[in-house]
Amino acid sequence: MSSAVPRSDVDLFSDDALTDPYPHLRELRDAGPVVWLDRHDVYAAFRYDEVRAILDDHETFVSGEGVGLNDIVNTFGQGTTLMSDGDEHRTQREIIGRPLTPRAITELRADAQSIADDLVTRLVEQRRFDAIRDLAEVLPSTWVPDLLGWPADGRTQLLAWGSASFDGLGPMNERGMAAGAGMLEMSAYANRLAGMPLPPESYGARIMAAAERGEVEVSRCPMLFIDYLAPSLDTTISAIGNAIWLFATHPEQWQLLRREPARIKAAFNEALRLETPIHCFTR
Repeated sequence: MSSAVPRSDVDLFSDDALTDPYPHLRELRDAGPVVWLDRHDVYAAFRYDEVRAILDDHETFVSGEGVGLNDIVNTFGQGTTLMSDGDEHRTQREIIGRPLTPRAITELRADAQSIADDLVTRLVEQRRFDAIRDLAEVLPSTWVPDLLGWPADGRTQLLAWGSASFDGLGPMNERGMAAGAGMLEMSAYANRLAGMPLPPESYGARIMAAAERGEVEVSRCPMLFIDYLAPSLDTTISAIGNAIWLFATHPEQWQLLRREPARIKAAFNEALRLETPIHCFTR
């Protein structure tokens, strides 16, 4: 390691840092364009220009050798969409991206609006509700599995599995070790799902059809199921929850949005900028 690179003893996966990461991230951003994290044995970049350059340079900064902070998940995840490069990555990403084109998403708008209207009507009638459990968790934990074709009897652990999939990408501390069981359970169920009859137009059925056409190996299908499911849970729940919290703590902004509801997309994008739903660490 170059002596010119600043070092830090900050543990970004401690309870304190996960609860309030911003002072720690600010300290690291101020330290230099690249910082060596002693606790995690990795270089890290925390400034926009450097991060953007890294993301654009896929030949130097590869994903196929692993994007987690422990060797177990990096070995387990090799060859998945998250941990692949080049043609292998493009093929898998193209398969899971087909139902997510702007046109395909537009066709889902009516169903999404109906589900959202019913949810809001019910919560307004209740007058009081838990913003995370009763609002933010509902769409990703119910509608996304519907789109995938995930059986109703296999959903009780989805939220726990989603959390485990992100905790498992961190260092092998107490939280990372506890995530192992949930990750294995989700993987085992996804493998079972690959052998089940799925609704013909579901995302899961489309993945299996791509395998039948020889576009991807059948053995990859369970992980492609998870590519839809796991990222849609924690990130969506956190994003909605963060937006609610921001509007609750800035009521004047909520009143502005109520007067100009057409600005909701821009407002939500700003909420994502201010309170990111996930912090990514790769090696």
